[in-house]
Amino acid sequence: MTGKFCLSEYVLDACGHSSTSCAVFSGVPQGLVVGPVLFLIYINDLPDAVKSEVRLFADDPVIYNTVGNQQQLQQDLNALEKWEKDWGMEFNPTKCEHLRFSRKRTKGIDNTFTLHNITMPKTTYVNYLGVKVEGSLGWNENTSYINSKASSRLGYIRRTIPPTLPHLRDKAFKQLLRPTLEYACTVWDASLTTTQAQSLEAIQRRSARMVHNIRRTDHTTSTTQLIADLEWDKLKNRREHRRLGMFRAMHFNEVSTNITDYLAPHNPTLGFSRRHNQQYLVPHCRTKFHQNSFFISTAKLWNGLPTGCSLLEGPPVAG
Repeated sequence: MTGKFCLSEYVLDACGHSSTSCAVFSGVPQGLVVGPVLFLIYINDLPDAVKSEVRLFADDPVIYNTVGNQQQLQQDLNALEKWEKDWGMEFNPTKCEHLRFSRKRTKGIDNTFTLHNITMPKTTYVNYLGVKVEGSLGWNENTSYINSKASSRLGYIRRTIPPTLPHLRDKAFKQLLRPTLEYACTVWDASLTTTQAQSLEAIQRRSARMVHNIRRTDHTTSTTQLIADLEWDKLKNRREHRRLGMFRAMHFNEVSTNITDYLAPHNPTLGFSRRHNQQYLVPHCRTKFHQNSFFISTAKLWNGLPTGCSLLEGPPVAG
């Protein structure tokens, strides 16, 4: 073994007959059931080759470090060049980008990074797993992207499903459009501005008018009543519930994130019967940005849950 492995691929025809085997020395055969697992096994040692932090999701690796460790980042990029040679792979530097996260107005010295002697282009935001992440930690780009994509799907539903089938339009909104409005909302919901949140609610209001086949020029019909008739909840409420669901998963150790790295548990003073005993201490926030972060804002929602709320119930115990 030289560090590489070989797969034997078979082709199965419609009659159930298989071809002779064919050795595959590079990559993973497309369409193979175990292909994703084999690829993850193949690249699983990538983090061991660097000293910076690494996040792997299929073929979208992210390497990052704190400001001041730029030299380490470049050394790690050099180490990855050796790693790819050892494993017969090759990164595409034209698809790599360099983004610096900072809330400061003056960025100071901004280093450059190279891969295969090609300078990585600097960008103000990146599209990571379908979410537009900005260096300023704002969500203007992501919200604009969601609005554009949701509006496109709204038009598709309106053109495809006739107004005589409102129940199908309703179902299409729930299955095709609303997931677009809520994708990865646990990441960006807490930091949304009022204007950004209202722009998303406007898409839902337009969708309600579409389901009921109410013309845009009709300004007499109450959109609020249309949404109530459809029994749609506000997107804001749905996003908060999703955040609480993620917070609960962290609280009961159902995900890898350790919530105690960010918040300290706190048992409320006895005598407050309406408060549950699974609360967290919310630290003082010096900035509004910190106050609107996921852990701070969601902890406040969590602490305010009434005793007996289903979210406070732990996972079922295996018998």
